[in-house]
Amino acid sequence: MFYFNVKKAAQATALLMGQPGKDNSNYYKLIKLLYIAERESLQETGHSITGDRTVAMPYGQALSHICDLIRGEDSRPEWARYFKTKVESDFALEQVADPGDEMLCKYEIDKLMEVARRHQDDDWRAMGKITHDLPEYKKNDPGKSSKEIPVSDILAAAGKQERTDAVARAASADLAFVQIFGR
Repeated sequence: MFYFNVKKAAQATALLMGQPGKDNSNYYKLIKLLYIAERESLQETGHSITGDRTVAMPYGQALSHICDLIRGEDSRPEWARYFKTKVESDFALEQVADPGDEMLCKYEIDKLMEVARRHQDDDWRAMGKITHDLPEYKKNDPGKSSKEIPVSDILAAAGKQERTDAVARAASADLAFVQIFGR
């Protein structure tokens, strides 16, 4: 639906890793923080921060491409120059270079920082519980598989399902812009 911007995803991830809090290099927690920020941005503005697809998985929600990048199932150099997954320790992501933050607008930076602050004392296990309790996860519980979470379900969880068509049109326009002019 949206255009996935890997550089912007790297900037959002680095920003979260740099905030004070428990387990901020734990990629399971990072994935949950990114999901919550993405969810709230969609509900508040109708826009995606990273453009990633939201999916329900057995261990909760995730942003699909970011999850694949962290787990090494996608090897885009735009991600690999900034992060590496530490195989020797469970769920650890290491930042090896600074991706900057120039692609993130003030709202996105503020939203990411606010989500990090709100969950600074939550470890990765608590984040799993928090996201499993969200209505869009319950509605799209994938069992032992994975399932895309429609944007309409994320909007409906905030009582804003009437925005679904407008968000879809904006996402299509953004994608068309990128296809014509690049990013």
